[in-house]
Amino acid sequence: MRAGQLRGEIPLSGNAVRWVTVPADFIRSIGDALERDFGETTASALLYEIGRASGKGYVDSAKKIGLEMKTVEDVKNLFRVLAEEFGWSTDHEFDVDFPGKFARIRWKNGVEARPGRRKALRCHIGRGILAVGAETLFGVPCDCIEVQCQAQGAPYCEVVVGEKEKIMAFAETL
Repeated sequence: MRAGQLRGEIPLSGNAVRWVTVPADFIRSIGDALERDFGETTASALLYEIGRASGKGYVDSAKKIGLEMKTVEDVKNLFRVLAEEFGWSTDHEFDVDFPGKFARIRWKNGVEARPGRRKALRCHIGRGILAVGAETLFGVPCDCIEVQCQAQGAPYCEVVVGEKEKIMAFAETL
């Protein structure tokens, strides 16, 4: 057993970063319990804030091990690590307008979405994580909304993320 493993730390580039690994069903059960106990609106807001806090942790960990967050490729690389190596999702597509501080991101098999089993959008933690990633990349406060979700039977989950005012204006067109 490597040093740190008993403490939940993963040594990355000489720096130990603490991680906790949980089954995908654990993440989904949190959402189910929050919806049952507090309603869909409150649950989605809480999960989004959990995602934002997690996103900050991911960005801070990336910086701690020397990963820069200055280009679209930097953010794609961090997303790839989180998605593919930690099992958050598969089959990613990015459409990023760096000068416009706006992005559209698609993925499949997201940890929060059980395909075809929900009426509501479901990738709230992912939205929060991506909002913080966009803030780091674009250098302005960002928000993220989901426009389709595999939980509703869509072929993939899709979000738009970017500068808060632009996201609010986009949301009004839906």
